[in-house]
Amino acid sequence: MKFAGRWPRSAGFRPVDVPWAPPPPHVRSTERPPSLNGGVDTTYAPKADPARYSGTECIGIAAMHKSNLVPVFSAQEATDTAKMRRS
Repeated sequence: MKFAGRWPRSAGFRPVDVPWAPPPPHVRSTERPPSLNGGVDTTYAPKADPARYSGTECIGIAAMHKSNLVPVFSAQEATDTAKMRRS
């Protein structure tokens, strides 16, 4: 007997008589090809060293507009950036 929006109470059915079960999940049946990593475990990597500027060329960082930060390599660039910012 199909469910048509109402339980057929005239037939003696009540909602507690019919247990609800979710449909089974769809499982894909394709097989995966073997990995090409040669058996090497690639699930982890050593922690990388933090990047640090170790040179002496850059004398500072200037803000052009809001969060647009640019490196400054000379005093003239610093003056030009300050003049551009204030116009």
